[in-house]
Amino acid sequence: MVRTSMNRQRHASLGRRVGVGVAALLGGLLPPMVGADSATAQPNQQASFTNPGVFTFTVPGGPTVLNTVTIRVWGAGAGGGGGAGGGGGGGGGGGGNALLALGGGGGGGGGGGGGGAGGGGGGSGSFVKCTEVLAGGVTLTIVVGAGGSAGGAGTGGNGGAGGSGGGPFGGGPGSAGSSGSLGGAGQESTVGITTAVDLAFASGGDAGTRAPTGGRGGSGGAAGGLGGAGGFGGGGGAGGTITGSGGSGGGTTRCLGIPAAMLNGNNGNAGAVGNSGTAGGSGASRQSGTGGAGGIGGTGGSGGTGGSGGTGITVDGFAFGAGGNGGGGGTGGAGGAGGAGATSGGASAAGGSAGSAGDNGVAGGVGGNGAVVIDVTPIP
Repeated sequence: MVRTSMNRQRHASLGRRVGVGVAALLGGLLPPMVGADSATAQPNQQASFTNPGVFTFTVPGGPTVLNTVTIRVWGAGAGGGGGAGGGGGGGGGGGGNALLALGGGGGGGGGGGGGGAGGGGGGSGSFVKCTEVLAGGVTLTIVVGAGGSAGGAGTGGNGGAGGSGGGPFGGGPGSAGSSGSLGGAGQESTVGITTAVDLAFASGGDAGTRAPTGGRGGSGGAAGGLGGAGGFGGGGGAGGTITGSGGSGGGTTRCLGIPAAMLNGNNGNAGAVGNSGTAGGSGASRQSGTGGAGGIGGTGGSGGTGGSGGTGITVDGFAFGAGGNGGGGGTGGAGGAGGAGATSGGASAAGGSAGSAGDNGVAGGVGGNGAVVIDVTPIP
């Protein structure tokens, strides 16, 4: 490998000595081809490697031919974190019993579950552009990094059970949604004379973190009162408040030749918080012989949106290594309706409805693969 320019008068003699020496040295260092692909460059040819794996690349010409080799390397982007699940809705309260000539009060509606928080976006990979002077016949080893895996989504919470008609207890609360999981980091990409000696190196992005808080479950509605008083509606569950943070962009680059550009990756963005569920409606009271109607259940809160991944670096019309987006949080479940109160001397009180389960969160997106693009131009 030669990293200094030579004038025309010295090319022939010095090129023969250096080129032959480099080719002989590299021929002794190179392992057998281990990749699923390889390329032998032609004069003024551009070769691109955009799939993850290990490949080989042979510079054209004989050992006396010197070439300007421009190497562009992108590290892979990280995966986004998963969104948390929404909380389950609270169960509706059961209707109250009649008392003498008074109908029973309606049970209160269950509160809606809170929405889960969104996951953070993954960081993009870094970038390096190097210029080398290499003799023909030199074989390079290329490693293209794979994008990070997507973070898994959290599961929604279960809805609360409805209260029994005429019973002294209200509906049960919904359970909280679970957290999402972490995305995977992006892998580095390299070009070197072996896998251990790099000419160019670009690191992958850091993973976006998971959303650690699912939505809270909604409260259950109160039971209808004996002889006319309606039960209060349950309160809505709180949305997830701790979101996934964005992953950092890749920050490490190396160039053994002449560096033309060395750029850090872009950071991913944090996810958004989940929204709280609404409270359930109170049951209606009745003073006559008919029972009061049950209150309606509260609506579930919407989940927070996932953070966007770091954008891939664009150089010379190429863009690779973007971070994956974070997953959105799940919507909270609706609260169950309260049961109707008993009619005086007639039908018994109705039980409340169970709350709905919260929705699952959304998985994060996978990170973009790294890449290597090489241009070869013979030196006249």
